[in-house]
Amino acid sequence: MLLLSIFRLKGDDLRYVVACSGFGHTTSIELLMIASLTEVLQLVTGEPAGDDSAATRAVSYILIYTIFITIFRWTIAYGLLEPSPDSLDHAPLEGEYELTHQHQEDDGDEEEREDSEETPKSGGSTPRSARDTLKKYSRSSPEAHVKLSFGDKLKASLNTPVYVALFSLLVGSIPPVKGLFFGENAIFYDSVVKATEGCGRAVYPIVIVILGFNLGMPKEQFQSHASKTEMAGVTITRLILMPLIGMALVMPLFNAGVIYDSVMAFVIMVEFSAPTAINLLVIAALHQSHEARMSKLLLVQYVAGIFTLTA
Repeated sequence: MLLLSIFRLKGDDLRYVVACSGFGHTTSIELLMIASLTEVLQLVTGEPAGDDSAATRAVSYILIYTIFITIFRWTIAYGLLEPSPDSLDHAPLEGEYELTHQHQEDDGDEEEREDSEETPKSGGSTPRSARDTLKKYSRSSPEAHVKLSFGDKLKASLNTPVYVALFSLLVGSIPPVKGLFFGENAIFYDSVVKATEGCGRAVYPIVIVILGFNLGMPKEQFQSHASKTEMAGVTITRLILMPLIGMALVMPLFNAGVIYDSVMAFVIMVEFSAPTAINLLVIAALHQSHEARMSKLLLVQYVAGIFTLTA
């Protein structure tokens, strides 16, 4: 609410800020911090030196949290970052800037010629751009106003990452099924788990390529998408306000015994302190929306996170 009152955001900008402020990084940063703070966890929990049970519990908490937040990210954040039909008419698709910039002068000449020509008859026209087609078949268009059943709405909100997260939750919750994928005699360990791990290693290089591509956009387009006030507000919210909110929630619950494990309290605080999730850039790329502004936001946050996470 503080951001809304300060920046008076609305529409796609509002949903973009909510997504970037509410969905933080979940896995790799937290696992690296746990690996480097194993001795600190042993001191906090009072466990003897050489006992890795605290670090093991921390990793388990992080992975369980990752499964659930993946479902929320690829449903809620996916919907928040989806461009509204109205915005499709007011801005070019990501990547169309260069063509538009090169033909700005030609457009003026073409408009003059079109005015002097006879207006074509109706019935044979086609959409002038892909954006018209997107708007025509968007969920808010008259053509899409069809009564859907609950099953259809549920199916429309699901995607591949959600299916994978639900499947991993199923595998981890049922010991006989888990034994098929993990363990010394697991049938599917080499054929499925190893292959999946290999594919997963390509995620961050792909994200870095997308990030670099958007940071290398023409200066005019990049500045039109990135607001210093917006970046400062989201960065302060994510790296300063969220850790304070986490502390205000975790400490009373820990003192009351609701959070009974000090390692769990530590992991929750780390999750509250993480910068915006990098996977949001993948979602933005899928929607072809917010890519440039999010790339600059992620760069600023992860540089600032070096100081806030180690403070």
